[in-house]
Amino acid sequence: MDLHIEFTGDSKMAALLRAHDWSTSALGDPSAWPLSLRTIVRLILNSKFPMFVAWGPDLGFLYNDAYADILGSKHPRSLGARFQDIWHEIWPDISPIVETALRGQSSYFEDLPLNVMRAGHQEKAWFTFSYSPLHDDQGNIAGMHCSVVETTKIVRDRTLREFQLNLANKLHALATSDEIVTTAVEMLAEYLGASRCWYAEIEDATGVFHTKSGWQEPGLPALPPSGKIDDFSPLLLPVLRNGEAFVSDDMTSDPRTRDFADRYLALGIASMLIVPVLKDGEPAFNINVTRSVPYAWTAEDIQAVKDVMDRTWIAMESAVTQQRLKVERDQSDHILNRMGEGFMLIGSDGRIGKVNSEGLRILRRPTIDVLGKVHRDLWPDDVGRKVATAFSGVAATGAAAIIELDFPTERSGAIWLEMRISSLKREGLAVFFRDVTAQNWPHSPCAAARNTWHPCLNRRRQASRSATSRAGSSG
Repeated sequence: MDLHIEFTGDSKMAALLRAHDWSTSALGDPSAWPLSLRTIVRLILNSKFPMFVAWGPDLGFLYNDAYADILGSKHPRSLGARFQDIWHEIWPDISPIVETALRGQSSYFEDLPLNVMRAGHQEKAWFTFSYSPLHDDQGNIAGMHCSVVETTKIVRDRTLREFQLNLANKLHALATSDEIVTTAVEMLAEYLGASRCWYAEIEDATGVFHTKSGWQEPGLPALPPSGKIDDFSPLLLPVLRNGEAFVSDDMTSDPRTRDFADRYLALGIASMLIVPVLKDGEPAFNINVTRSVPYAWTAEDIQAVKDVMDRTWIAMESAVTQQRLKVERDQSDHILNRMGEGFMLIGSDGRIGKVNSEGLRILRRPTIDVLGKVHRDLWPDDVGRKVATAFSGVAATGAAAIIELDFPTERSGAIWLEMRISSLKREGLAVFFRDVTAQNWPHSPCAAARNTWHPCLNRRRQASRSATSRAGSSG
């Protein structure tokens, strides 16, 4: 048989099939292959979609160019080999699916996670695929066909976004730096499946590290509290000084660390990822993530560590700012509560955002009945309308105003209030008010003009100043 006719095309796998020595293959010489097998092989060779065929009692393996990329270092030795030998590390996971196909039933899986070995180390990968039975020329099931696409990058991108969202939500609710750092390293370790994750500070001038907050699996040796970075490789600090991530998939084979591998292994560290933070051009601290077995760190892993570093830094700055604002608010509240007049802060939505102790006393109401309520709820209808009118006027014009209110209370009868209103622009209104009942307002020249704007007050004050001036002249 002319194999060049059977394995036509300019694909790499077609050329390999033509050149392959089939004498030792479980599939035997292609001249003896049934028509059904040759037909499906031509189909997969001409397809741009990753496909393979497993045929015969030993499930001899045939695949196309697109699937060769999925095999990684297993290609090209997988050509003609036994399916079970090729993917021995995941055979316990996929053999039930294979058996189902060989019984005549198709299967479909979406984003199935599998721990594969195709680059000299174990890695977690995800695949969407279908297994279908194949029949020989007599109609008997003789093998299986697979169409597959690797979805590792899609899944990793999705889970990274979910991790970033969860991290932001968790850190946002925390108030102290210790809580933020502890939560961040625990979440990062869980996300990356790490055995240990911790922060370390760096003294660049001396090359000394100081171990800080961290998380580790139970049973691992304790990390040294401090030490010389060069004791773990003189090639480590120069990488960090450049602001670059130090990535080592295997401490025993990495030329930068293999001479110090015993020190790492004694701490339960077989692979390591370090992301530094520079201050004034020098490494100040870093996040360290390790595994107790060799592991190929991915671009998504590195990005996750960088995200944790950035978000932790932002959260810590926010916590410090919030703590400082709290101190300022507490000081402000202390001052407001020592004032001899009432104070309310009215938001742009009309709700009361702050009220001091004297204000509550004047209003004869508890905090729960005032704070957060719409200001109109404090006043009877007539008074409420006049207060609302005054508030609207100040908000619209920005000019301060004074009003007088005859305010009825449940416990003490009516009281006479003087209210000064100032605009805070977008933040709302500042309202100062005091009980002036004792000044005998009902007998003043303004007695008929209760609940009026400040021109009444101005006339009364002008009259008072005139009277004082006349008394001074007569003296």
